Amino acid sequence: MRAVGVSVFRCIGRISLRFILGFDAVGPRDGMFSDVEIRRVLGFLCGTMLVVAVARLAFSLTAVSLKDKRRVARALIDRTRRRFPVAVAEIEENDNHAALVLGCSVVSNDAQHAMSMLDHVVSFMENTYLAPMILREREILHFGPLADGFWDAEDPDPESWEEVAASCEPVSED
Repeated sequence: MRAVGVSVFRCIGRISLRFILGFDAVGPRDGMFSDVEIRRVLGFLCGTMLVVAVARLAFSLTAVSLKDKRRVARALIDRTRRRFPVAVAEIEENDNHAALVLGCSVVSNDAQHAMSMLDHVVSFMENTYLAPMILREREILHFGPLADGFWDAEDPDPESWEEVAASCEPVSED
């Protein structure tokens, strides 16, 4: 198994990690990390930390009252929540008994996983046959150290990780 040796550099108020490739893993006591730990740290430093996939799903109902609509909505929401770890709620057309609009969200640290999970949820809802789906919209949002929207609006030009790493002083390994 290949692993990465990690040297810690001390910065002013921050710690960055310097990755040196090419070491064979001996064990955690020797400062070596598993591939999973490496991916987590690399994801933190280089990629996004938080991915939110959202979907807006509209269904056409043959309900004649709001009570019928609530029955269908509750059944669809409950079945989805039991099967998948997602957030589902009715978001629009609350007083219209002929339409049902649901919002669904998935939170992950990997965009591919979030979209795959959301696709499974949409497919599951479509195949329940409680109501025909007439509209589906999907969007994926990224939040992390280098993603848009992570930094405060008052700080339009945040320091990049490269600038932070360049200003670091190595810690002596005594």
